[in-house]
Amino acid sequence: MITIENWGLISYSEAWERQTALFDELIDAKLNGKPYTNRIIFCQHPHVYTLGKHGKAANMLLNPTQLQTIHAELFQVDRGGDITYHGPGQWVCYPILNLEDFHLGLQNCEKIHILREELAAKGANGKLKKLNAKLSEFTPEGWIKTNKKSPALMVSELNALLNEM
Repeated sequence: MITIENWGLISYSEAWERQTALFDELIDAKLNGKPYTNRIIFCQHPHVYTLGKHGKAANMLLNPTQLQTIHAELFQVDRGGDITYHGPGQWVCYPILNLEDFHLGLQNCEKIHILREELAAKGANGKLKKLNAKLSEFTPEGWIKTNKKSPALMVSELNALLNEM
């Protein structure tokens, strides 16, 4: 089962703290054989830039004074990537899931990446469109367009599609 949560407009630091606590709870419950909740969280942040662990501070083109002037913050995070902007009106999705419950994991993420590259290289545009359409369901807009289809069903359908390709 997956719980969908809407945290609305929330500061990046508060969202980070809440995600960390929920993730730690899930891991602890899983390790100790206790029940846990898989979650997909939607929220928006006030103007914020994140600098990922692979990012370079030199790529941040605004200095602290400029950030303050535009009421934006900069956070260094332990996630990958360089610099990412989040702001009001931009929905962000944070899944906090035991991927094993959905037969997903790093292998399947890699499988999707490789499959997209192979389909594009072969010119299999129909299959590529079908895969991209299915993946688009995992966005807030896509989820709403599917009449709020059960996330577990969405994952199941994605797995079936990957197996058929």
